[in-house]
Amino acid sequence: MKPATLALTVLLAATACGAGGGGDDGSHGGTGSGGDDGGTGVPRPREFGTDRTRVRVGPHEMFVLKVPYRPSEGYRWIVRGKQPDRRILTRLSITGHGFAPDRPGDRGERWYTFRAERTGSTELALRECFGCGAGHPEPDGDHPVRDVTFRITVADRE
Repeated sequence: MKPATLALTVLLAATACGAGGGGDDGSHGGTGSGGDDGGTGVPRPREFGTDRTRVRVGPHEMFVLKVPYRPSEGYRWIVRGKQPDRRILTRLSITGHGFAPDRPGDRGERWYTFRAERTGSTELALRECFGCGAGHPEPDGDHPVRDVTFRITVADRE
């Protein structure tokens, strides 16, 4: 076998035997999923979507709150009211996933990644509205608004 053919065969075999979990869109499984380390030794954060807004995690656990995201259509997510209690949660990042910002009408998800610090309860109240955020905290009245409230409880594992 030629060296180039051998190298290609090894590469294809390695790719076919991937660690599994997660798709091409960067997801890590379904809502409320997580924990599988994919062979890395580092557990993935559990993920919670809008269909599961009551979140229960342990102290020092990382987790992701996911909402649908469509910025190319002019919609943005803003925090309604107070930020979650910083004594209970630390926000690690806010990122967009599964969409191409240069493709008009493309949709994906907005991920809010947190680390639970100590036991207690707090909330993250979000609003999706057209044109919100850039100096326009309230919806314009001509576009639908969506409110989602995640109720987060950090408790010791039993």
